[in-house]
Amino acid sequence: MADFLHNKKTSAESQPQYSPGDVNGDFHHPRADGSESSSCCWSAAPNRKRRRQYFTYVVLAIAATFIIPVLLALGISVGVIVIWPILQTMAASLPNQTAAVAAPALLQTAPGAFKAGSEFRCGNSSAEARSMNCVFDLMSAAWLPRDCFDQELNAEFMELDPWEFYTSDAPVYDLRDVPDSQKTLLAGPEAIGDSPGSLWTSRRFHITHCIYSWKQMHRSIERGWKMEGTLATYHHTEHCSTALANTSVPLDAIVTRVEISFPAC
Repeated sequence: MADFLHNKKTSAESQPQYSPGDVNGDFHHPRADGSESSSCCWSAAPNRKRRRQYFTYVVLAIAATFIIPVLLALGISVGVIVIWPILQTMAASLPNQTAAVAAPALLQTAPGAFKAGSEFRCGNSSAEARSMNCVFDLMSAAWLPRDCFDQELNAEFMELDPWEFYTSDAPVYDLRDVPDSQKTLLAGPEAIGDSPGSLWTSRRFHITHCIYSWKQMHRSIERGWKMEGTLATYHHTEHCSTALANTSVPLDAIVTRVEISFPAC
């Protein structure tokens, strides 16, 4: 019996004894002599280290999420500020180069380059216009200084139709129902240019005049030529837009009233 108790006691004493963990979370078991072993069976330190590393990675990921777009936006902004003026300078030089290659003959017919504030006129009558070396542009229904006259474009549009113009004393704005005895057909551009009063022509001419004017304006801007003053106004563009949108009147109806003008160049 004594041996059994002795063996039980010895067996109990041989079991490892554990003490509460210290401040670092380490658990020690005492040795047989009462001292604590420096080795431990489990430690929380590696887990804390892994948590710190994970937290660091999360912070870096969040920072990268916000910083990278900011850096990209900053780079794009700097690129635009630096490169945009260069592109504008290059673009500004292209029209003159294009004109020099594509239309050398037209450049010879319009030697004067556009200068802000410069202005040329042709007087107030066909006689004054001729004395000032101006030319009559039927498609513009105007006397123009030669620097504003696009001879090639004018020739192209003059071939599209005979472009008949009439004078009439009939008190109406539509000559479709006016008998021939009350309207007079003018014989050619010279007679049209010399007419001081109101003239009548077809709606077809009105539409074609608008197309001609827009092409003339675009060619002048593209090639750096002087421009007939009326073309530079938004009023003329709006007027032509309204005429084009009105499809209720037949193209050959004599409903367009014209007065020969002497615009500035």
